[in-house]
This record gives sequence, C-alpha cells and structure tokens, in this order.
Amino acid sequence: MMPYGVSGVIVTCDGGKEKGALRDVARNLSERWEARGGGGATTSSKAGRGGGDDDGGGGGDAGDALAAELAGLREEAKDPMFKEIGLDLRACSFLKAHKSVLETCSVADLVKDELERAQESGQTRGRHVMRMLPVETVCYAGVEEIAEAAKKLVDKYFSSGLEQTFAI
Repeated sequence: MMPYGVSGVIVTCDGGKEKGALRDVARNLSERWEARGGGGATTSSKAGRGGGDDDGGGGGDAGDALAAELAGLREEAKDPMFKEIGLDLRACSFLKAHKSVLETCSVADLVKDELERAQESGQTRGRHVMRMLPVETVCYAGVEEIAEAAKKLVDKYFSSGLEQTFAI
C-alpha cells in the first residue's frame, strides 16, 4: 500500500522482472534529476570528503581516495533518490521520490525528460519497463480528500496568474 501524500512513479514491466525494471527507472530518473541541476548537495558533500583526505599529508594515496568513494556510495545507498514501495502486484511497482528530488522539480517533469530522451535517441534504457506513470500525490479515495488533492494540482498546472475576464 502506498502511504498518503507521497510522490513517485508507477512502473509497469514484464512479469517477474520488477526488480530490474525499478533499478533501471531509478537510475534513469536520478540521471535526469542530476542533469536538471539537482545533484548539487551530493556532489558538494563528496568534494568535502575528498578535500578532508588531502589535508592530512599533502596528497593522499589511491587507497584513501577509493575508501572515500566507497563511503560516499554507501551513504547514497542508505538514502536513495527513488525508493521502491511494494504494492504486492505482479508486473507493477511504485518508486517513491525522495524529498530533495521534489524540492527541485516534479516527478512528472523527470518522467517527461526521460521519455523525450528516449524518443530523440530512438532507444530506451529500461530493458523490462513498459510504462512509467508519474504520481504527484496519493490520497484516500474519499470525495473530500480527492477534491483537496485535485485543487492543489489544478492550481499548480492550470493557473496562469492572469486576471480572468470571462468564464463559461
């Protein structure tokens, strides 16, 4: 079950290939997010760790650099940009977007960028992926909750900021 209030991507794929499809989609969307300028915090923290190793003796060896890179990869694995939420469905999964991704852009923009890249290049980078459906928000299936969630989406995507002079 998806928790209420999250954003992410519903991924449909070949049956039994959910893990590989989610890995590919998470990698591709993370690359799209970094291309939009979203990876600034992680790259600066890596640079900060690397700078700390060089201060000790005027030039660290390859072992220190490798250890620092492995530590950075372990930190990223603890808190990934896109995390799987099990739906207990075959051939359908959900990737939850991290809060830092949502602060810089919407999930719909990332999916659109990835699909445009695939269209331009003529090839996909997800072997088993069939569909990627962006989800802006999840709410309870009650009339009031849906109306509240829809109002936020309508305000976000359909408001032009101009004064309305006519109505139908």
